[in-house]
Amino acid sequence: MRMVFATFVAVGCLVGPLGAQDESPFAPPKPLGGPIVMPDGRIVSALDQVKSPWSGALELGLNGSEGNTQILKIRVGADLKYDTPDDVFMLNGWYGLARQNGIQNENKALLTARNEMPIDDRWGWYVQGQLEYDEFRAVDWRIALHTGLTYTIIKNADTLLKVRAGAGAAREFGGPSDNWLPEAQFGFDFEQKLTERTKFILAADYYPDISDWARFRIRARSAIEIMLDPELNLCARFGVQERYDSRPGPSKRNDLDYFVTLVLKF
Repeated sequence: MRMVFATFVAVGCLVGPLGAQDESPFAPPKPLGGPIVMPDGRIVSALDQVKSPWSGALELGLNGSEGNTQILKIRVGADLKYDTPDDVFMLNGWYGLARQNGIQNENKALLTARNEMPIDDRWGWYVQGQLEYDEFRAVDWRIALHTGLTYTIIKNADTLLKVRAGAGAAREFGGPSDNWLPEAQFGFDFEQKLTERTKFILAADYYPDISDWARFRIRARSAIEIMLDPELNLCARFGVQERYDSRPGPSKRNDLDYFVTLVLKF
């Protein structure tokens, strides 16, 4: 009996208290080989998941009717973002198509890509490219390239307000002018988290012709996003898209689109 008791004591000394060695049979294993150091100097556990710098969204809106009146209206879009402390790339595009009684009356698209490189906590330098198409405007295609500076006024968990100013040039195809036109650019991005599931977005850019400031164009977008399913990252987007040209030729100056779409984020 004494020998059995001595054996238990010896094993207890080697293994240690039961709670100190294994608090739970489901306790996560501890990383081996020392701490893991990220490129920015942050020490993380081997069990930590590093968030991907890539994010994006796919957007779809569809409505129509069949019968005495046949209507089909489609809007598709996509957002893509690469966000790191040293580089931020953003891509936004959408395409709209509409038919009524077999006649196509809308066929247009807008694609904007912008790359921003921070200079410090507030200032940054950006390069932007934009491609625009509209079958039913005097200008069928427009290519625009701009570069300049950004300044972040507010950036926290709930609010973002960033302004930009720069210059560049745009070329029109199918319109009265087929030459490159010098343009300035003044714009801003604003995002506000309203609730845990609701966000407001507003972005606008003003492009005046440097050689003739009475000639300008405005591109703006505003939307409210409501999270429908957090597990799927599925949102409803209620928005408006504004395209204004001060001298559009025979076309109307203002094109205002309003839409309701489903957005799948990833």
